[in-house]
Amino acid sequence: METNEGIGRPTPEEAAAALAAADEAGAAGDTPFPGWAFPATAVLLAAVMLLQADWWHPAVGAVAALAVLAGLLFAVSAGERRDRRLGVKPRVSPADQVALALPVALLWVAGQFLDEGRPWLWAVLAAITAVWVLGYGAFWTRRARRAR
Repeated sequence: METNEGIGRPTPEEAAAALAAADEAGAAGDTPFPGWAFPATAVLLAAVMLLQADWWHPAVGAVAALAVLAGLLFAVSAGERRDRRLGVKPRVSPADQVALALPVALLWVAGQFLDEGRPWLWAVLAAITAVWVLGYGAFWTRRARRAR
C-alpha cells in the first residue's frame, strides 16, 4: 500500500506560484476569447458574404476566398496556441453558439433567395453580419466579465 510520507506541504513560494497560476487561469476563463477574436470573425464572415456577389472576376474571387481561408486558419491556430499557453479552453455553450451562428445563417439563406440581379444585397448583408458579430461579441465579453 502506498503512503504519502514523501509528500510534504508546499513551500510558501510553491503555494504562491500555484495561486498565481490559478488566478491567471480564472481570469482567462472570464474572457475566453482574445480581443481580436470577434472582430476577426466579423471580417471573415463579411468577406464570405461579399464573395457571394456577382461583381467579382472569378480570379479575384478565388484569391479572396484563399485569403479568407488563410485568415480563418490563422485565427484558429492563434486561438489554439493561446489556449495551450493559458491551459484554459474557451467555454462556449451550445446556446451561445446557436445565438451567434443562427442569425448569420439566416442572413445567408435570405441572400440566396433574394439575390436576383442585386449584387449590392450581399454588401448590405455583409455589413449586417459584421455588426451582428461585433455586437454579440461585445455583449458576450461583457457578460463573461460580469460573471466573475
